[in-house]
Amino acid sequence: MSVALGWKAGARTLATGCLTTIGTRVVVVACVFVSATTVIGSWRNLWFELSGKVVEGVVVRQAEELVADWNDPTVAGRPSGVRTAAATRLFRAIVEFKDSDKPYQIESRSRAPVAIYGIGSRVDVVFPPGRPHRAQLRPELPDLWTESGLMLMGTLVGAGAAYWWWKHIRRRGRINSLPGGRSDVSGG
Repeated sequence: MSVALGWKAGARTLATGCLTTIGTRVVVVACVFVSATTVIGSWRNLWFELSGKVVEGVVVRQAEELVADWNDPTVAGRPSGVRTAAATRLFRAIVEFKDSDKPYQIESRSRAPVAIYGIGSRVDVVFPPGRPHRAQLRPELPDLWTESGLMLMGTLVGAGAAYWWWKHIRRRGRINSLPGGRSDVSGG
């Protein structure tokens, strides 16, 4: 009976050790992945805003679209089982701008039940030099301080995960070290 209990305890210890090792690696890899994607995205947004060419655009029209709201609790299904949904009209601004006297149009990413930018209003447009087809409206770009903070947090999480992993590996090497290069206590 005690041999069976010893075997189960050993198996439990081995399984726990494997899961701990795999778990720490997964946590470190996840932290480094999240850190890298956050830093890269923030860097790309900051670069776009700081090095992009800024021109003035004019809102020329509003694009309308209907969006169904399937989660509206006031709309009930018919007894026959046919579901209906309330539709909401949303507006997006179409902005025209010029680069090298050539006109371009972009559609805003933001949409709302009321026009965010009135027709005829002026809006700053930002695009990489020589690439007006990648233009974005300046008010829709991420905030400079938010992106800087995200980049700092991503860097700290990645550096902290790498440091923790390095300390974990160094500590593991020192725990079982015995004089004479032995790693067991059986004396064998």
